[in-house]
Amino acid sequence: MDAKQFLAEFGHIVNAPGGLQRLREMILFLAASGDLMEADLSLNAYPLLKNIKEKKKAHKDQKKIVQPQRPVDECEIKAPSSWAKCRLGDLVLTITGGGTPSKNNPAYWNGDIPWASVKDLGDKTVLTDTIDKITLLGLKNSSSNLIPENSVIVCTRMGLGKIVVNTIPIAINQDLKAFELPEEVDRDFFLILYKTRKIKGKGTTVSGIRQNDLLALPTSLPVLEEQKRIVAKVDELMALCDKLEAQQQKRRKLQTLTRTTALDTLANAQSPHELKDAWLRVQSSFPLLFDGSVDVVDLKQTLRELAIIGHLSERTEEDVENYLRHLSKFKSAKRTAKLKEVESDIVLPKGWRWVLLEDLIHSSDSGWSPKCNPTPREKGEWGVLKVSAVTWGKFKSEENKALPLNLEARPEHEVKPLDFMLSRANTAELVAKSVIAPVDVPEKLMMSDKIIRLNFIDDDLKPWVNLVNNSRISREYYKQNATGTSDSMRNVSRKVIHELAVPLPSKSEQEKILEKLKYLDLYCDRLEKQFTKANKIAKNLAQAAIASITGTEIKEDLKMKAPKTELVSKLKLKVSPNNKDQAPLSAILAKHNGELSSKALWNYSGLEIDAFYQQLKTEMAREWIVEPEKSRMIEKDADNQSEAEAEI
Repeated sequence: MDAKQFLAEFGHIVNAPGGLQRLREMILFLAASGDLMEADLSLNAYPLLKNIKEKKKAHKDQKKIVQPQRPVDECEIKAPSSWAKCRLGDLVLTITGGGTPSKNNPAYWNGDIPWASVKDLGDKTVLTDTIDKITLLGLKNSSSNLIPENSVIVCTRMGLGKIVVNTIPIAINQDLKAFELPEEVDRDFFLILYKTRKIKGKGTTVSGIRQNDLLALPTSLPVLEEQKRIVAKVDELMALCDKLEAQQQKRRKLQTLTRTTALDTLANAQSPHELKDAWLRVQSSFPLLFDGSVDVVDLKQTLRELAIIGHLSERTEEDVENYLRHLSKFKSAKRTAKLKEVESDIVLPKGWRWVLLEDLIHSSDSGWSPKCNPTPREKGEWGVLKVSAVTWGKFKSEENKALPLNLEARPEHEVKPLDFMLSRANTAELVAKSVIAPVDVPEKLMMSDKIIRLNFIDDDLKPWVNLVNNSRISREYYKQNATGTSDSMRNVSRKVIHELAVPLPSKSEQEKILEKLKYLDLYCDRLEKQFTKANKIAKNLAQAAIASITGTEIKEDLKMKAPKTELVSKLKLKVSPNNKDQAPLSAILAKHNGELSSKALWNYSGLEIDAFYQQLKTEMAREWIVEPEKSRMIEKDADNQSEAEAEI
């Protein structure tokens, strides 16, 4: 390895999305190929292989002995001449498989014996406990085996490449294998070797590798003293990576805090002078405050906050009073709101007025929630909308459940073009979010009883009120006035909805501001695309830098190839986590209207695919992300693009 070249490329690698993970992988690769430290060419590691063969012959459990492997072509392996070229099976004394006790027999489960499966491995390297436990009876009446502590356990199905050392005796299932290593092989060095092997699985549903193919993987081995020196150097470098990662996380937190503070100052400006100063501060520090597409979402939201309190207004003298008097002529005497006037500390521009939502509508109605089929309706059938259809800022007609054929539809609850709807029940963050149905809204879709339709005196008010209703000011109002003990399900009454405070300019001013927002949104969209493109280029540069240092082939990587196993279900936010929660995927979903394709979420996260799936499962288990009704994983064959489905 050229040290100067590495230092020159270091910035490209660590600052790219997922760069630190790639740096860790590069360290392991260099360690396993003998390029991390200068090798002592006067040493010869081949006697180690001879010693291991002798130990296999004398081993007490010949049934589990790993048989001699075929000779390896030395051209397959990059390693110093003093290292012994061999196959993985040459370094392993015994291999032990596992199994699963019958789930139909309760006497086999919930015992005292830890029982490991792929889900226990995750991204860890040391296994100290397992999720499931079995009984001694379950162990004896299954093909599972009790593995002694300090064995090396690997996945041969689903989690290919995962490897751990167990610190306690455990039983294992059929997707795992346990290796017994000889004294000639340092256990930590073996982990490095294993993590750098190209383990390619096969299978139409779940990827797996045959035992013989796994043991036949080419590798190499230095003398024991050199193994230990390499492990010590890897540990030292990994500690530096951990330190660098902590610094990056701290920097990101500071950046987020600084951006939030700057945008809050902008949104809370009380005068044109304050607004100008706040914007100049944001503008001058823009590259420091924004460096990713997710950050642009904050900017978009701030622009909406500025819009609804008049900071995007031309400051005209046009007054809204005459318009309000006109609307009042169409109001009935019956009121749902108990309040008469709005009290607010926010000073609006001249000619604007604070009004209640009650003052702008003549009625509201909700839908019907019969017991429906769990699946969406078929073409031509009636369906009942779920709350998720009106939650994410865009009407989603596919979010419905089919009305059973034995029930009569209620057309009075059917959604019509340009209906203004909001949910009266949802999470604390999402309750009362609103949408406007499109002009081409599909027929035969009914609102549920958790969806409320507001009927405006003047339909032209809908875009403005929708903007206000989905703002941070309104979100805070609904959060404070919602009922319910759980953040995962809060409710608002019609009274609360009708008493929402709405800052109202004249109709012509509304149109001007909404048009200006469209222009600014287009600018933000372009900015978001630029960030996405820049991150992609940075990722490719990091890959190219690593390839030039290690001499590896990266043609497929530079094409941004999708993972071999890919979730194809849509991922939706269920509950917005607190800032203290370690929920990076939920945070990304929250900033993208609560829903993304799994591939998009993966790209935004910057995580390696295995780490992404593990984090996704964690956040689903904690009910931050909705687990799809039918989660699917597809296996992609890079050669013929064939796909096969498997439930996960």
